[in-house]
Amino acid sequence: MNTREEGGAVSVIDGEPPAIHAGRRSPGIAFAGQGVRADAIRAVLHAHRDHPLVGMLLAELGSSAADELDLTDIRVSTAATYVAGLVEAYSRFGPAADVPVVVGHSLGEITALVYARAVRPEDGLRLALARGRICHTEQLRRPGAMIAVIGLDLAAADRLRRQVSAEGHGVLEIAGVNGSRQIVLSGEPAAVASVAARLETSSARGVLLPIGGGFHSSLMAGALPHWRRELRSLGIRPSRVTVVSCIDSRPHRDPEAFRALLESALVRPVLWSDTLEAVRGLGVEQLWEAGPGRVLRSLARRGGAVEFVDGPAPRGTRDG
Repeated sequence: MNTREEGGAVSVIDGEPPAIHAGRRSPGIAFAGQGVRADAIRAVLHAHRDHPLVGMLLAELGSSAADELDLTDIRVSTAATYVAGLVEAYSRFGPAADVPVVVGHSLGEITALVYARAVRPEDGLRLALARGRICHTEQLRRPGAMIAVIGLDLAAADRLRRQVSAEGHGVLEIAGVNGSRQIVLSGEPAAVASVAARLETSSARGVLLPIGGGFHSSLMAGALPHWRRELRSLGIRPSRVTVVSCIDSRPHRDPEAFRALLESALVRPVLWSDTLEAVRGLGVEQLWEAGPGRVLRSLARRGGAVEFVDGPAPRGTRDG
């Protein structure tokens, strides 16, 4: 799609103009990460099957249609989730909506950076494909799993984690704080299985995440050298929109800050609850979820600093 920049604004030459939602009271945009339902990803890719980025995804994965994609394979699902989130955002909000902030959960931070115009869409696809490949290789070397613990606060979840580790079940770490009573643990499969078994007789519950790897933990440390090489070759510009990182829960626009955050995200926890607090601190009280799916909205039902609200309906497939 052709665009030109005049006075800092983006003018769309072919396709619909960007949506304008100026002002601090306008909602921001949030992008989901890993663990999205496969049917939600496929539905978005099918709806936008004529979008060039969907075509690039399918060509890279050697498929002719979204229905052929094996979304149980992290090498496929990582890139498919990225593309689905981005094309849905282009469709709903335009390619350069004037919003106060964008955020992304885990993998969704790559999508957020692309939407904020810090990274080119095709470079974001290349990065998502590389992330999937690199993390798949590390999963084969050091297998890991993830479980969401619902009904325990951070202190209680950490006590459980330390008990399981002390009994010799292997690495087990805090991988994410999605809310005051939803904590994600990441670690070796035996440790995660032990947590799941303990929670069966508890008032809390555990949900095993359909993600191939021990993300946001030291199990991914071996992937860092390969990941750094990918990031060194990535072109990053100052973002046009403030991005609040889910890794340090702070607002950023600087390219080198983005590069460092993307690197450390493989081994550091997702501080989603704190991120939403930071968004609220910027005066933004609502977020639109670009998707795919409604995972972030579901998390917000358990409480959070920011309300997730319905955004504009999709406008077609030619944006972006």
